[in-house]
Amino acid sequence: QTQGDIRTMAVASLEQFKMQIDLAEELKYLTLVAVGVSSYVADDWDNAIAQLTTALSGAKPNKTALDPAAIHFYRGTAHDFKGEYDLAIADFDRAIQLNPKLATGFNNRGTTYYFKGEYDRAIADFNEAIKINPQSELAFKNRGIAYVEKGEFDRAITDLSEAITLNDQDASSFHSRGCAYLFKREFERALTDFNSA
Repeated sequence: QTQGDIRTMAVASLEQFKMQIDLAEELKYLTLVAVGVSSYVADDWDNAIAQLTTALSGAKPNKTALDPAAIHFYRGTAHDFKGEYDLAIADFDRAIQLNPKLATGFNNRGTTYYFKGEYDRAIADFNEAIKINPQSELAFKNRGIAYVEKGEFDRAITDLSEAITLNDQDASSFHSRGCAYLFKREFERALTDFNSA
């Protein structure tokens, strides 16, 4: 109030200014995420990690626009591709903490544990991914491959057969099951799978 007059215009302008600042922050966040994901798709892991890190730390996220769990997932996968397994696991841990139903987060963390040679931890994560999404051909395949590494060939064959049921066009599932049969010395079945692959 100035000299007895109510200045509603000042309040309206202030609210509009705040809305513009919020919008600018949201656009900055979404732009960083978009550039980061584009870099990820282009296999430019360093730039993907840099952009997604800036999005997570420097901009105000709008969770309705893009959940930060997804950003941790992408950044974790980029770290995974670079062989930075501990950093990848930290990101997958955070993604799963933010979204406990993120089956792909469990799957990718399991894959990272697999690359580290920690097969039991990998299998535990694949179990969670399958519990969340029983149609996850990838989680069945990955768990089957981990069982092959552990020498549990019957369990591997069961999982890889399920992966093939869910997607009979994935040559790697046939190949992995063929390897399991080969290790069991079931050569005809191994040859059939290798031929299918």
